[in-house]
Amino acid sequence: MEALLKNQFQALKDSATVHGEYQQLKGLYESLSKQEKEYFEAINSCSQFYEHSLSKANTAVYDAILFDFISRFESENRELFQNIKDYQGIIEALRHNMNEKKELTKKKLQGMLSTALENLRQTKHYGEMRRVMENKRKWSVNKFIKRFWLLNSLKVFGFGY
Repeated sequence: MEALLKNQFQALKDSATVHGEYQQLKGLYESLSKQEKEYFEAINSCSQFYEHSLSKANTAVYDAILFDFISRFESENRELFQNIKDYQGIIEALRHNMNEKKELTKKKLQGMLSTALENLRQTKHYGEMRRVMENKRKWSVNKFIKRFWLLNSLKVFGFGY
């Protein structure tokens, strides 16, 4: 009988310690948000179901949430991921298009300048311009342009001066 009382006393003593700890943690638990409580309950359920420590259960629940988040993100952004996978192809197509545009621009500019030169050759001052250019005494560019009104008669890049 004495042994039974001693065991009960020990159990009562242990429960008092546990009750004190419970009172401390109860205040902390009550201060948690709804999501934090749900997370803690999921950890506790996982720990009991799989017989893991709370630390292992926390890692498992966190990994499951993260996996779910990543899966949803991937399914909502399939087109984006397809573009990312084809990134190198997009860069190559862009490089090809830029080079093609560069060549076309060069050809267009050459054509515009050739047309402008032909128009210049058609003017009544072309002979005089050639004579001034071939002369040993060179005029300044400014004087040459002002004398022959070059910028007024030439259209380069789609606009005249």
